[in-house]
Amino acid sequence: MNVRVQNTVKVLVDRGVLIRQQIGYEYVYVWPGKSVVQLAARKRAIVPGHAKIPVAGWASDAKEVTEHLTTFLSVLDERQRRLYLGFESLKAGRGGDVMVASLAGVNVKTVARGRKELKAKAITVDRIRAAGAGRPPVKKTT
Repeated sequence: MNVRVQNTVKVLVDRGVLIRQQIGYEYVYVWPGKSVVQLAARKRAIVPGHAKIPVAGWASDAKEVTEHLTTFLSVLDERQRRLYLGFESLKAGRGGDVMVASLAGVNVKTVARGRKELKAKAITVDRIRAAGAGRPPVKKTT
């Protein structure tokens, strides 16, 4: 179409067809007719502590969940952390990767990888990382 998206969105905001609202560190563009409902839903999804977080049976607020989750994750190794976060993402359902990643303070790709490993049942007990992962060994030259 050869249309620059940034210019098109700016024109729509200038005309009043879209509303631009900052939520946390992100900007959200919504339609004025449903802006109140859309913005409330986005705040619940983006801003930690804004509302109750539906993490698989937890009825606490986001601050309490984050504190407990941080403590628990600190005793796990890299693979265990990834698999647990993937498990919580599966329990949470659609949008679980982003929600769990924001609560745990990890990259969304880490959560997605853990979820995919669980679904594929590709879990090895003997290694934390896949064979060949990590830095290559240092070779001595004499």
